[in-house]
Amino acid sequence: MYGLVSVEVALELARENEAEGVKRFSLVTSGRGIYGDDFKGVLEIYETLNREVGMDLCASHGILDIEAMSR
Repeated sequence: MYGLVSVEVALELARENEAEGVKRFSLVTSGRGIYGDDFKGVLEIYETLNREVGMDLCASHGILDIEAMSR
């Protein structure tokens, strides 16, 4: 089991990929879904990436519903 990557690590990886001509960047988490602080962390990563890189952003975080996202 691994923790969520930091905003800095995600941004560095996205910039490296963008420099190589990659057009999409995706974050993937394992498990049935993502909740609480991890969900908030993912949102922070996507907000930063949206501001800082020009790639399309993709996601795979399992099952998300309103109840799960508010935990």
